[in-house]
Amino acid sequence: MMDKIKLIGLNYNIKWKDKEFNFNEIERRFSGTKADLFLLPEMFATGFCMEPHEIADRNMETLQWMQSFAKQNDAAVCGSASVMEDGKFYNRMYFVKPDGSFPSI
Repeated sequence: MMDKIKLIGLNYNIKWKDKEFNFNEIERRFSGTKADLFLLPEMFATGFCMEPHEIADRNMETLQWMQSFAKQNDAAVCGSASVMEDGKFYNRMYFVKPDGSFPSI
């Protein structure tokens, strides 16, 4: 018999190009909420932008926030972020486990 998993998703108006605001808004909305997995919208930290050089993570700041959020909530968290790697831009999806670890692709 399989145990039940509690999933919580969030759909909200992302504040364009404002990571700190969006991180704080997610924390506020999920405050006091218990789940096994928090699902965040695609590009949840910045929204979509045709100028990726303006929004892309260069120091894994979105991943680091997700790791902190996962540990604080003892839950997995899944979402995507714009990242710059080797001079190229990607929309990278992360699945962060409750201990802060994440699979490498």
